[in-house]
Amino acid sequence: CTVAAGACACPVQLDQQDGMHVIRAGGATLQNPPVFVDRKAPRARDCLWEVEALLDHLFEHPNTPVFVAYRMIQRFVTSNPSGAYVQAVSDAFKTGSYGGISYS
Repeated sequence: CTVAAGACACPVQLDQQDGMHVIRAGGATLQNPPVFVDRKAPRARDCLWEVEALLDHLFEHPNTPVFVAYRMIQRFVTSNPSGAYVQAVSDAFKTGSYGGISYS
């Protein structure tokens, strides 16, 4: 994928394959993407549901704690954190507690 002026220049292909909707862009394929917006009469509520579903999906993804921990450590502590440090912060993110103190 080449980036031009801050936007991906990859062509997006919309297709149907075996009765499923398929989106292809930049080498990635997404089958049957969730859509809550009524395309004929979109409402703000539908958009909110779609955003909430995406945020729930991202928050519950198993890689999210490690990703967030690594980025936070890079930003606030050191640019090259150890695996043990990332794991400790990731575990605190998952459980909501650290050192026996619960923060959530």
